[in-house]
Amino acid sequence: MKTRASQISWVSDEQGHWAFMMAGCLLLILLFLMGGAIDLARLTTGRDQAYGALKVAVRSATRQLDWSSMTNNGQISIDAEAAATVFRAVLAENLRLDSNLKATDEAPVDGSVTISHFRVYNQTPAVEPDTEYVFHRPSISARIIVVVRPKAIGFLAPEVKIPLTVQGLVAR
Repeated sequence: MKTRASQISWVSDEQGHWAFMMAGCLLLILLFLMGGAIDLARLTTGRDQAYGALKVAVRSATRQLDWSSMTNNGQISIDAEAAATVFRAVLAENLRLDSNLKATDEAPVDGSVTISHFRVYNQTPAVEPDTEYVFHRPSISARIIVVVRPKAIGFLAPEVKIPLTVQGLVAR
């Protein structure tokens, strides 16, 4: 009668142990790569949604025209205070942020959104100092910084800060 060890020869075979170890290592590598793919998708989705919300907020802000300057001197200009208020409100609404620009549970970003700059250019031509873009009509330039935290392999990068910049011109 054969013993149990001789019936299952690969259990006592050292090469069988190495096969199990290699399979375990490959499984860990596969899980790590899947986690990286999930985090990359989360980062790009958060960035894209924040960029779209920034574009909509700047476009809404450029529609806040100062009608008194238009009637007084015939020049189109943007009401800076109204534009800043509308920009902040539309950005918070589209990114699902609270009134302090902090992310809610439904937000595509994490933490708080920082408005790095919000500039209204009514005197044209004007040069944007960061990008050296020349505006030839009333415009707005805005930059925000959003934070996205990877979930799957977050120990490699606990948070990623993504700066986004958009310029908006008054429609003709």
